[in-house]
Amino acid sequence: MDSVSRPVVLLVEDDEMVRLVTADLLTEMGYAVREADSAAAALAALDGTVWVLVTDVRLPDSDGRELARQAQARVPGLAVVLVSGDVGEAQDAVWLTKPYNAAQLRAALERIGEG
Repeated sequence: MDSVSRPVVLLVEDDEMVRLVTADLLTEMGYAVREADSAAAALAALDGTVWVLVTDVRLPDSDGRELARQAQARVPGLAVVLVSGDVGEAQDAVWLTKPYNAAQLRAALERIGEG
């Protein structure tokens, strides 16, 4: 399966180690991964090929929920997984609580489905 045919995940996490591990997990699950360490970098990397935004709620330059709102305004129908150390809820998003494992990450993405 080439990178063009794989669903694209935009992963936004300012903690480099968490971002690297999560990117590896997503790649092993068969996704194409774009990485960003801030909301600004995420918005610059966002385009219509991105299937889901997986973002930490606490980012150095923005709140992940605000990033999700801006991203969904740019890409209507964009799925969102919000990641936080605190349990939360958001409209039009799936929550994933830190620390999470591969099975929990996979389950969050399966809740969204691929379209």
